[in-house]
Amino acid sequence: MEKLDQLKKEFTEVAFALGINNPAIIEKDYWVVHLLTLIANAESDVFAIVFGGGSALAKSHVKIMRMSEDVDLKIIPYNDLDWQSISRSERKRIRKCFHEQLLSLIVADGAFSIASKVIKRDEYRYIEIEIKYPQQYQIAPCLRPIIKLELMETTLFEKPDSRSIASLVAEQYRRNSEVKKFLCVNIESTFVEKIVSMLRRTALVERNPEEWEDETLVRHIYDVHLIKSNYELDLGIVYSIFNRVIYEDVARYGNKQPEFTNNPFGEMRYALSLIKNHEKYAQRFELYVDPMVYNEQPHDFGTCFTTFEKVSTEILDKVSFNG
Repeated sequence: MEKLDQLKKEFTEVAFALGINNPAIIEKDYWVVHLLTLIANAESDVFAIVFGGGSALAKSHVKIMRMSEDVDLKIIPYNDLDWQSISRSERKRIRKCFHEQLLSLIVADGAFSIASKVIKRDEYRYIEIEIKYPQQYQIAPCLRPIIKLELMETTLFEKPDSRSIASLVAEQYRRNSEVKKFLCVNIESTFVEKIVSMLRRTALVERNPEEWEDETLVRHIYDVHLIKSNYELDLGIVYSIFNRVIYEDVARYGNKQPEFTNNPFGEMRYALSLIKNHEKYAQRFELYVDPMVYNEQPHDFGTCFTTFEKVSTEILDKVSFNG
């Protein structure tokens, strides 16, 4: 109890220092990093765990100056040739055991519990877990009331970077990073994945209104703007990864998104026009991005989308796709 009281005091102080209105945002950031400290201790002879998405940027040395609330983990077989030589049923069994061990490690800590039934797809290649964490504040409207942990078995487009990971509390109090070392997806890969995900999924929902729409997806627009504005990207790597991400998405989602399969670049240009001409994306940005950002530089929707549209168009003009 004493520890939680001290944490609450620190959450309030850090929120004030960063100009964040609701300390619940700092609180969730702290528990996301605590979750990562547990995952960092997981051991496997078969898989490497690689941290990806916006959280991997926000919580390591690539600073995007916003709180990121989900944990996106890529599960990478150490030796793909050996892995593919194993029978399908055995691979499924190994994945299941790995996920169960990881879940046990998380729950054993005592701070977390599982909020709902674990979602399992594609013979345990994809797992989605909603995790309850200690909450002392009323949840902010821009936040989910749980930590969403996603694990996807996949391949990497570039060698991952090893980074330390620190909570906003640790940073503001100048403490050591809670996680000393965690493999993270490299910045060019994350940059490309965010562009493709934002555009592909925007087009998907427009073509198929019955599809569930993640309104927080607009965070990708902010992240792409911050990366492009603050980091020198290797464009050769960006173009190469872009083609590979498209190829993988066509293979993975082609059955339910035939327009993207037949003309991926056309669909992405279509999505750009939707975002530009529909007010709902700016409204979502104001709701789901602005409250989580502690960036003193201009970061309104217009500024961020101008960058997003420009870099997306440049890549689409430069790269040719042969699916």
